[in-house]
Amino acid sequence: MAAMACRAHRQKVARMAHVLFIVKKLFKKLSTPEHQKRMVTTSRLLPLGSLKRKTLKVLFSGWVEKRFKGCGRILTRKVAEATVRRLRSKLELPDCHDLEDEINRMHYFLKVARKRLGPGKEKAMSTMDALETIPMEESDADKEFYMSLMNQCRQD
Repeated sequence: MAAMACRAHRQKVARMAHVLFIVKKLFKKLSTPEHQKRMVTTSRLLPLGSLKRKTLKVLFSGWVEKRFKGCGRILTRKVAEATVRRLRSKLELPDCHDLEDEINRMHYFLKVARKRLGPGKEKAMSTMDALETIPMEESDADKEFYMSLMNQCRQD
């Protein structure tokens, strides 16, 4: 029984460390005047839309995948709930009538950002495009070799 209580305490401490980290990062990004105005007028912590929108992509990109990539199932609903509550109190926002929706959106964005907002993938290109072209004739010996090769090809 004591081992269970110890594990629960460790999980709670780890969860709160994650919450504090997320709150710190989001607070820094949500402290801009544009976000402040939007939050006061809409009474919503996060802007509407999906991670395809630039404003949401900027909020979550750069830190979620670096910190939480490969850490297992740590971005839980409880983490999202604690994050929303702390952020709302830190940003001094009024009580939200639809807190469940905000918690669900935060949970979704944290999970999806960790999965999809990683470092940019390189564009697919053929291997020939990456090669440099070298002039065919560098020296006199090369010129002679290539000329003889060309003559053989013409004869065939």
